[in-house]
Amino acid sequence: MNLRQLEAFCQVVERGSFSMAAEDMGLSQPAVTFQIQALEKELGVTLLDRSARRVVLTESGSALYRHARQILRHAEEARREIDELNQLIRGTLLIGASTGPGEHVLPQILGHFKGEYPQIQVVLRILPTHEVIEQVLAYELEVGVVGAKENNPHLSFEPFVEDRLIVIVPPGHTWIEEEAVTMEDLLREPFILQQPGAGVRIMLENGLKEIGLGLSDLNVHMELGLQESIKTAVEAGFGVGIISRFAARQELSFGTLREVTIQNLPVFRDEFYLVRHRTRKLSRLTGAFLQFAKGEIAPMTE
Repeated sequence: MNLRQLEAFCQVVERGSFSMAAEDMGLSQPAVTFQIQALEKELGVTLLDRSARRVVLTESGSALYRHARQILRHAEEARREIDELNQLIRGTLLIGASTGPGEHVLPQILGHFKGEYPQIQVVLRILPTHEVIEQVLAYELEVGVVGAKENNPHLSFEPFVEDRLIVIVPPGHTWIEEEAVTMEDLLREPFILQQPGAGVRIMLENGLKEIGLGLSDLNVHMELGLQESIKTAVEAGFGVGIISRFAARQELSFGTLREVTIQNLPVFRDEFYLVRHRTRKLSRLTGAFLQFAKGEIAPMTE
């Protein structure tokens, strides 16, 4: 039994499949399968029930998982202490994030950080907010970046970066030349709305309530699933939309989309939070990344 086998075993358990575990570890699926089979052969038991669509633990597997997680945690703490004694930054930086920061904020920061420390491995795991929080709580992630806080005494939530929603139009739109665009103008214009359940839609609905309006007052031309779809539809001239400014940064810089201000429209601000376990000491690598991220975020929000 070795650490590599235990790591592969825990990854399969936590990801629920051999293929996803292999992707996280940077290995082929057969290599991960071989590690698990070798572990089962050595112990003389079946650790995982592979008959279902998602692999599940057997009774023996559950017993091993509890100890394997502790062993890997102690091994990581030992490596961290040795690295700190030798002033080294290496290993795998694993960050969890919900969709907003995971798609529009972290990739650029992680790319620049990887450029500073090419010897490290970077893994960004995009999950629903509650799953990121659960994995931080279970010590499966050191830190996560999410769009909502939970009241949990074991976790700390610190402001990471603030986003805001903006009204976007195509570059040839008449509003660009107007000195003042009113709410009445917005309500008349064909509007591209994001699908129910989307965070942007919820923020828009809550903001409209503040001024006595609802989504039904908008001239909804289409409802689309993703912010990327809304950008494409607006660029094509099918209407105007409201999306995250982070999501539109590239198009705004290239001039393929334009931002306009609507009089009396509430300011929609969205805070992303860094979540971490209160009792867990951050690795030198994760600590270095968070310090680096502070310098990267400032110009992104200008």
